[in-house]
Amino acid sequence: MSDIHLDAENLARLFGISAADVRQVLGPHGVPPLSYRRPSASEREAILRDVHKHLEDPSLRISGENDSAVWERGWGQIRDVVAREGFNLRSLKPQYFRNQMVLRLAGDYACAPNDTFVTDVDVLLRRIAYSRYLAGSTSVLELGCGTGLNLLLLRDILPQAKLVGADWARASVEILDLASKESGSKISGMQFNMLTLEGRERLAIDSDTAVLTVHSMEQLGSGFQPLFDMLMQAKPRLCVHFEPIVELYDPAQLFDALAIRYHKKRNYLQDYLPALQRYAEQGLIEMLDVRRLGFGSQFHEAYSLVVWRPR
Repeated sequence: MSDIHLDAENLARLFGISAADVRQVLGPHGVPPLSYRRPSASEREAILRDVHKHLEDPSLRISGENDSAVWERGWGQIRDVVAREGFNLRSLKPQYFRNQMVLRLAGDYACAPNDTFVTDVDVLLRRIAYSRYLAGSTSVLELGCGTGLNLLLLRDILPQAKLVGADWARASVEILDLASKESGSKISGMQFNMLTLEGRERLAIDSDTAVLTVHSMEQLGSGFQPLFDMLMQAKPRLCVHFEPIVELYDPAQLFDALAIRYHKKRNYLQDYLPALQRYAEQGLIEMLDVRRLGFGSQFHEAYSLVVWRPR
């Protein structure tokens, strides 16, 4: 199989912009040399067997159960790495990015050339999205900030902005405390539970605030309404979601049908996009973009963009 190059032109097609726009928003970071290949027939069969095996695995953790212990352990490990190595892209790499050699990309399975490919593409997509949708923001609040990776990228893109991360895991807040002490930048953290809204009084969302979620609302399942109501009451300037959106899959295609099954088995975010579309029809919000970027693990895609703002 010949290699496929993921260059500025290909990235531009994902976002519906020009290659020149991609180069402009990435600036000095540029597009690193990235290439991948499609699996052979035997590799594809092995991938499908693995996907079906996971779909039948009764031990897969179900989202929406409000168990922060798993996140305390995971982010606690990252906190310890940050304490030793500093607040940087390498130390903030979540555990689930490791050893991902098979992924979903541009409508099909793809084989990565090394175990850094997924991380490199992930960071590229985030840089482009944040530069495009959060440009000019003076205050960004990330809900479910995890390791703080997004705030690190935003610090580079929006050096003068106030950056706040909120997460239900105390270890996540401790990572941001380390980041603030290390750099003296405007990054702060606080505990907030997206399911119960515990800690909402500390969020201080106003009309200057851009709210960001990345792979965090997925944990809400169908229980997003309290969070949405909170956002509507607070009326932020903008809401940007990088989440798995099950409604963007095509159930008639096996490739997507398997992702739908995996999404529902994990009880990831459901019905949020249709709800937003109904609110837009009622004139309560304005939908600014809905975009499936077609990138993810071999099981599903957590990189669909939904951008909206209250009216």
